[in-house]
Amino acid sequence: MFYVSTQIVDAASASIASTLQLDRERVRVIAPYVGGGFGSKLRVHDETILAGLAARALNQPVKVALTRQQIFHVVGLRPASSQRIRLGALTDGRMVALAHEISMHTNPHMEYVEPTALGTRSLYAAPNRLTRHRLVALDLPVGEDVRAPGDAPGLLALESAMDELACALGIDPIELRVVNEPLLDPERGIPFSDRRLVQCMREGARRFGWAGRPLSPASMRDGRWLVGYGMAAAIRAHPQTPTKVRVRLNADGGVVVESDMTDIGTGTYTILTQVAAETLGVPIERVQVQLGDSLSPSSFGSGGSWGAANSSVAVYRACAALKEKLNTSSHRIPAQGLEAEGETLPMWQDANYAANSINTYGAHFAEWALILTPRRSA
Repeated sequence: MFYVSTQIVDAASASIASTLQLDRERVRVIAPYVGGGFGSKLRVHDETILAGLAARALNQPVKVALTRQQIFHVVGLRPASSQRIRLGALTDGRMVALAHEISMHTNPHMEYVEPTALGTRSLYAAPNRLTRHRLVALDLPVGEDVRAPGDAPGLLALESAMDELACALGIDPIELRVVNEPLLDPERGIPFSDRRLVQCMREGARRFGWAGRPLSPASMRDGRWLVGYGMAAAIRAHPQTPTKVRVRLNADGGVVVESDMTDIGTGTYTILTQVAAETLGVPIERVQVQLGDSLSPSSFGSGGSWGAANSSVAVYRACAALKEKLNTSSHRIPAQGLEAEGETLPMWQDANYAANSINTYGAHFAEWALILTPRRSA
């Protein structure tokens, strides 16, 4: 039995069993409250395996706690990357070419690729396109997921380049993005499930007071402060992961939701309680959510903005199946209660993912200030 801070209980159980050469049935992972995840807990690390080996050798419970200094050696890091963005556009701002090339480090013994150019592929229209990831093996710590999905560093580079293009063409940065708004996914040529990025940018501009911004970079001052205004578009793919949930309606009317899904401080307990209560029409206080135990139905855990969406759908489907069972039994609950399972299919098995480009979009607006200090004479 392992009490471990992990974002994906099922993956942790599989890793421990494989490494210690145990049957999965003999490994139980418990992680009801994970705390901060930030991607670095998507996988188990050395200390978990070493604790298992020590417990087996000593035949008694073992607790391993890392010092802060040890964490830097055990846990991986975001790979160092060098990005090159090339944009080609007509004078009206319409892009005819877009290239995003990344070189990043990887550990020679464990390959890891951060999908830095993922967002670039679906964000803007351009008939001539290139995205490329190249790995350079270096004797550095292992790369792995860290806070913010892997396409975040790529969007920083892309959106900075879009601002530079807008400045070079003398076009409002929002209008440049609007004129390059694609009708279909520019990489895959399929329709978007939903896309309201232009409306989002327009509304953000209205609320932010974008029309009153200085038109030229580094042109607005407030005393010794240099004041700047900026905006950036955002895109995040919606991963649909395999998730199962069991919902049980007890004879006393109480509801129990069970899944090995985790809560990394993102409110999973609250979200799933709300979904079950609303779907079944019961008070929130009558719903009990039990998470983070490998004995429960398996999920893909929390990470990359996929956890709440997929587990909520699975809970909804389990509750719908439970209501159907209840109707079949003429609304009578047997002494042992009634239960049903709900499931979210992985995206590679869902026809919607082959037919549609499914993403989330956003727009960021910021005002920043930099204090200017006079140069000292030599």
